[in-house]
Amino acid sequence: MTDTPGALGASAADWHHFSETLGLTADLLPVVADPKTPISPESTLKSVGKTPSRLNAHGEVSGFHLWTQHTTTLAEVARWSRDGRLGMCLQTRRVRAIDVDIPD
Repeated sequence: MTDTPGALGASAADWHHFSETLGLTADLLPVVADPKTPISPESTLKSVGKTPSRLNAHGEVSGFHLWTQHTTTLAEVARWSRDGRLGMCLQTRRVRAIDVDIPD
């Protein structure tokens, strides 16, 4: 959810909840959530919305280099939480999850 009408990303409240309330700051990463955002010609991304990613200075999506080795800071969370175009990814270093997509 987001605080900005029409935005597709996570809200500042979402970022705060996962970072501060749940204590998962180090494991959070941004993902550009708007599928209409162009991918940078210099990026190897094939699609938008699933892989940790950022916006470059031209407003294009590029992958988050070495995201599996990144440890996020509170300052990064504060910056990302102000951009309604960014969704949130959670690295599963400490949190385990199962995603089962079945129709029934």
